[in-house]
Amino acid sequence: MKRETDLWTTNDLRLMDSSESTIDLAGAKILIVDDMPANLQILRGALEPEGYNILIATNGEGAIKSAGAAIPDLILLDVQMPGMDGFEACRVLKADPGTREIPVIFLTAQVEIDDVVKGLELGAVDYVTKPFDSRELLRRVRTHLELYKLRQEMEAAREAAERELQTAKKMQMGLMPPSPPAVEGLDVSGRCISANHVGGDLFQYFQSQESLSIALADVTGKAMDAAIPAVMFSGILDNQMEDRRPLQELFRRLNRSLHRSFHRSFDTRTFVCFEMAEIDTSSLSVRYANGGLPFPYHYHNGELSELQLDSYPLGVLSDAVFDIIETQLTEGDYLVFCSDGIAEAEQEEGEQFGYERTSEAVVGACRDRLSAEGLIDHLVSAVDEFRAGAPRKDDMTCVVVKVTR
Repeated sequence: MKRETDLWTTNDLRLMDSSESTIDLAGAKILIVDDMPANLQILRGALEPEGYNILIATNGEGAIKSAGAAIPDLILLDVQMPGMDGFEACRVLKADPGTREIPVIFLTAQVEIDDVVKGLELGAVDYVTKPFDSRELLRRVRTHLELYKLRQEMEAAREAAERELQTAKKMQMGLMPPSPPAVEGLDVSGRCISANHVGGDLFQYFQSQESLSIALADVTGKAMDAAIPAVMFSGILDNQMEDRRPLQELFRRLNRSLHRSFHRSFDTRTFVCFEMAEIDTSSLSVRYANGGLPFPYHYHNGELSELQLDSYPLGVLSDAVFDIIETQLTEGDYLVFCSDGIAEAEQEEGEQFGYERTSEAVVGACRDRLSAEGLIDHLVSAVDEFRAGAPRKDDMTCVVVKVTR
């Protein structure tokens, strides 16, 4: 049985605060659900002058059917109705993915706190008791419509940004080799795992009849701040490799070019940590230069050592000097190149995987005679197990060369 307090005067409902909204709500669809025609008429008469498109349902079953067909922007749902009451109707609406996100405001003469809590737990965004101040009701309707519209706009923007990031990631991944180079006697594998959709790590192979060059780079910054300079650097590197200059000259040219470009186009703190190893595919001698990346590992005769050579990252100083060191590979040797995102991977508490764990994982894989790809799998698994679900904060890149002859 409805109580008299369920009825409101039209004049009372039409009183409304005239504060302006920055969101255009004209045409917003509001579904009113009430089994009393007088209440429906009063609410409709108050809401339609605001430019809302009003839909009507007289019971819970009708509310579910109307909401599923029309997908309104807001539902004003009476609780006390014969058959399916408002609580049950709300439960069904919130269980359906198609209507789950529609905001529901309960309208009821019930004022028991348990009913308020029950309505909110079922997913309602608000709960207005009758009789009520009409200005407050209409203000709440406007507020929840605005919030709903904002969520829709944010979701649309997020989806658009997601599509753009996926496109950017596809482009960035396209800068890296889709498959390892085919070199007799060498098992080569590389992998880049970005912390975000896009990042600043990249690796590349440059192959000629006499040599295989392995390049690994890490641009400062995260996400798009690193991805754009990374794409620029990839193009510069590819261009410079056309002439096959000596390694030391290559580093000098790259450094000067990046210093000019970065200081003109980006923040002065933008630079590229870069390393390259040139492997003579006949003699297996290696020439190596490094500008700011972690030292690569050389596994030889059961022992792990580092090619310890460092200089400023590319782009920091225009006249930076880059030295070269040489080493010799023999059958069973491994060369392992890692970006700092591996050693600096963190647990939730902030503890880092560290270079000691990195070297232990590498030497264990080498002693087990894993393939180049198997070593990367082993190292990435060790890092992921250590992180224990913590998010990646930096890109992880690894390139492995195993000598099989």
